[in-house]
Amino acid sequence: MPTIPDNNDLVLHPMNHISIGDMCLSLKPLVADNDQEVKFTTAGKIISSKSFTKHSVKRVLLRAWTLKGRWDITEIARVDPNMFRFEFQLEQDRHWVIDKGPWSINGEILTITEWDPSIPLQSIPLKFALWWVQIHSIPPVFMTRDNLHMIGEKAGTVIDMELNESSRWKPYVRAQLSINVNNPLYPGFYLPLKSQKPTWVQLKYEKLAYFCFRCGRLGHAREACSEEADTTIANLQGSPVPLFGPWLRADSKLPNCFIAAVLRAEREAKRKIKRSPSMENMAHQAAQPDQGDSGDFAGDAGSNGMQIGQTSVPDEQASASLPADMSHALETSSQQNSNLPCHSKLKLKSAEEDTRKKVVSMPRIASVGMLFHVII
Repeated sequence: MPTIPDNNDLVLHPMNHISIGDMCLSLKPLVADNDQEVKFTTAGKIISSKSFTKHSVKRVLLRAWTLKGRWDITEIARVDPNMFRFEFQLEQDRHWVIDKGPWSINGEILTITEWDPSIPLQSIPLKFALWWVQIHSIPPVFMTRDNLHMIGEKAGTVIDMELNESSRWKPYVRAQLSINVNNPLYPGFYLPLKSQKPTWVQLKYEKLAYFCFRCGRLGHAREACSEEADTTIANLQGSPVPLFGPWLRADSKLPNCFIAAVLRAEREAKRKIKRSPSMENMAHQAAQPDQGDSGDFAGDAGSNGMQIGQTSVPDEQASASLPADMSHALETSSQQNSNLPCHSKLKLKSAEEDTRKKVVSMPRIASVGMLFHVII
């Protein structure tokens, strides 16, 4: 076997060519002692622009993992600040952690994959994550293994799927996919139908935490996205609606992006009704400061009579503004007391005028069918 030349023997000339065999150097792998525990290694990476320490990661995973053996975590900071090595005492624990992933660390995705220590750290395939995906709204006639495999290949690489006879009548079917975490999440697709308009098939991702609602990628939020506008898709009426949103999470009650857009439009319509000019004017009038006896409307006695807001009400028209029952009560009271002495009549007349002023100065909210009567 050719040996690698020493530095003193390696003299490069323009016409010299060194073969692969000339530059090979065989090394001896580390051999563990027979008494040393066998440890099964995996590598993990947190898909985030934030930095995490091994202590913060381990604190979260101790609550999330239910393992039978011991395990430990080590940072691989020289490759990536969010890259870690996990060592497990039992092989079944390693398989359980990989199969149940991905895991969430404070809302950020942690991908874990098997790692052969003979592979360089830079070559660990951490851009792929095993993910259980729910495929919703597939008509039963299309729920076949070939069709589900075709759908899964659009989102990633199919590893496993849960499909049996009873799956046809369930709301969704599950598939385990190997997904490239650097690509946008695959949201779903239109399924053409012969007898009616196309129907939308929605994909929902289990254990999906933070991701960008603008571009659909992991590792950053919408506020930090480099894209200038949201990714949209046309609905059946041709209007654009946002494609990515919380409906991609398996625990979201929103069925898809189109239902979410309808609900959002309804909320906006309700807000506009609440902010309509008539309602705003009523709210403004009701909030006017107290300048008179009513406590709700600004009343001021002027030369032309009483002022109600910006409207002048002459004295001779004040009685016409009273409620019918109140006017009748005042007239009856006046007739019954016409024979009283002069000083008593003056006191009653003054009381009647005060009552008229207070009733007239009350707010009138005809738009909501409310009329308050104050009886002094």
